[in-house]
Amino acid sequence: MPIFKSFQAYDMFARHVRVERRYALDYDSRAFLDDVKQAARARAKTLPTGHQLWRAQIGSESYDPEIWEEIEFVSPLPAKRMIPDPKLVGDGRINPRGIAYLYLAEDESTAIAEVRPWLSADVSV
Repeated sequence: MPIFKSFQAYDMFARHVRVERRYALDYDSRAFLDDVKQAARARAKTLPTGHQLWRAQIGSESYDPEIWEEIEFVSPLPAKRMIPDPKLVGDGRINPRGIAYLYLAEDESTAIAEVRPWLSADVSV
């Protein structure tokens, strides 16, 4: 059974907060947010201790070791670079500019897909 009262529920909510009133919600907007909370509760999942999560970033570190000058090695970004830096964060799906959120996935393929790499892009996971 659908939770939302209409297939247009999100569109009506988005229009209200974008065009009419952002902070003073009407009855329908509050009802929509209540429905979102209810839907989220139904999808909540507790992960067991030790459950592995994945993070991906577009990029890698390339370097030429002095002893093998003709061979270029590509290595993943360092661990420090895999942590979101608020100074470097642009606007994202959830985060506004300057506020870092840590995006994680339950599997490697999803983490890679989430960063939307272009063909032949280096992706560190």
